[in-house]
Amino acid sequence: LHQHPELGFDLQETCAYVRGRLEEMGYEVRLTRTSNSENPSMTQRLKYCYPTLDTTRDPDADAFVCIHSNAGGGRGSCYISLSGLYDQAGISDTYVSDGNELGKYINDRIVSSTSMGISGSGAYDGFPTTILFCKSPVTIAYLEIGFFDNQSDLNILKTESDSIGKAIAEGINDYFTAKESGGAGETAQSAPAV
Repeated sequence: LHQHPELGFDLQETCAYVRGRLEEMGYEVRLTRTSNSENPSMTQRLKYCYPTLDTTRDPDADAFVCIHSNAGGGRGSCYISLSGLYDQAGISDTYVSDGNELGKYINDRIVSSTSMGISGSGAYDGFPTTILFCKSPVTIAYLEIGFFDNQSDLNILKTESDSIGKAIAEGINDYFTAKESGGAGETAQSAPAV
């Protein structure tokens, strides 16, 4: 789970809920940061997709979930959608659709399980070349949960961090359960790097 330090609130509590809920469900979770004083590069964060952070080996994580909040006068929750061509080694032919599906499952859970509304259609199409999309060796979901410069969203972020964390975890589980029942992907007990 990636926590962004410039926010007007602390995502650590939400990430702790995500981690705890996923671990209860049997997942292994790797946090890329454990405090807001840490700010590793995106390349450093993606190392958590590999066994013992060793990028010479094949990645053993099944997903990378990036948790953010937005600013700029908007309202609600969305995921940044992948589109275009990505050519990093080892990604599947379904990298784009898998990432968008994971983002949608998580965002749908956030919107249905909390007071946070949906931002636009729920998918933000403006950043297909986001560095994480272009470097991630595994399925990735990039979330923008609320606008911290919107007082209503900020209040939800501050007072519903447990519900938001639970919704994120359940959305991740929904995705892996659907992949498993469809005969594709890894089991629901695989390891998302969050």
